Amino acid sequence: MPSSDEAAPPRPHHVASDVPFYVVLSVIGGTYVVLILAMLLADVVYALDFGEVAESGSLGKALSTLLFENAMVDALGKPEILIKKLDAKELFAD
Repeated sequence: MPSSDEAAPPRPHHVASDVPFYVVLSVIGGTYVVLILAMLLADVVYALDFGEVAESGSLGKALSTLLFENAMVDALGKPEILIKKLDAKELFAD
């Protein structure tokens, strides 16, 4: 039995492994990446008319339709939604 004058040596501090943290972080981050890619793919599938691809048999025609003849491009090309330039008098007029 140690005397009261002799203190027990301190136990070394053991740090737990970071592996579980990195595994969970990777799973969560990977899930977000997969969801973002799935949303982008869903947008492409929605915008691309696969019936047209089946009928024409040409992926190039379908891709040109996706890029130039879809509703989103048509809407963005309308002058009603373009931002007009304002001069300082219009911005700060009371």
